[in-house]
Amino acid sequence: MPVLDPLHLANEARSAAEAAAALRLDPELLAATPRPRQRWTRQEIDGRALRGDDAAARRLLDALYAASARLVDARRDAFVDELLPAAARRTTICVYRDHAGAVVGHLACHTYVTTVDAAPTVILCGDVRLPQQAIDSSVAAFFAKETARALLGRRGRRLYFVGALLDPAAYAQLYRLADDRIWPRPACATPPAIDALRVELAAIVGLGDRTDDSAVRELERRRLWDDDELARWRQHPRPEVHYFVGRNPGYDRGQGLLTLIEISAAGLLRGLLRGALEFGGRGLRRALGRRPRALPPARSGRKGDRR
Repeated sequence: MPVLDPLHLANEARSAAEAAAALRLDPELLAATPRPRQRWTRQEIDGRALRGDDAAARRLLDALYAASARLVDARRDAFVDELLPAAARRTTICVYRDHAGAVVGHLACHTYVTTVDAAPTVILCGDVRLPQQAIDSSVAAFFAKETARALLGRRGRRLYFVGALLDPAAYAQLYRLADDRIWPRPACATPPAIDALRVELAAIVGLGDRTDDSAVRELERRRLWDDDELARWRQHPRPEVHYFVGRNPGYDRGQGLLTLIEISAAGLLRGLLRGALEFGGRGLRRALGRRPRALPPARSGRKGDRR
């Protein structure tokens, strides 16, 4: 399919459904009822503010760890190392609080500057530690802003996102918004050069321990799931969710799917347009939370990623 100019698409599309078809979106997402607004407040801070030994920094770290511990099983020292990686050039943290001012979770984006194959390279890593009810379009907006900041400041360097994903919803969101630059992905074998690159980038940013599968990492944390959630993901109708669960069956035991995205300005613009259309309805996370239907039949003649 040819690459579409998002401005041309916005000007020429006669309806949201037509734009959805052109961008390979699910039209069901556009007809949904908007989610009721929650009273979350958000505050962005520089990660360096938490590295001090003052009482305020310690209290906030304690509150962030307590909120994270309700979602993810991890030691406190491992949590701090992951929240404030020493090798990152920049760390931005978005703290979410409820109406009473209590910390309920956070987003984090880390920027690394390094050299890969003699080429200057910028690497982005992200983490979402929020309860389901706090997930809204602000999550996508935060990471889009950090990505745009990295694009503007990269000075000709290559730019990648790499992460070891534990959550099928996180992979599904990236898959829907990342164009054809995400690896691994359904029905497309990962090229050996991409496989080697994501392994090298994972080593640079410290994404867990290697397993027998180059695309799966053993992490020092484990997402806390209940049986109903696990059953829902195993039966979910979306092909990208079905792919994630099959590609990384140990996601409920602390194994992350090593995911790489090559970031470009054009790709970010297309992703923003997709996000505007999808999150303008109930959003992808809302759709992922609906009651699952039967899995769609597999298409004949298409092979899944084996790398």
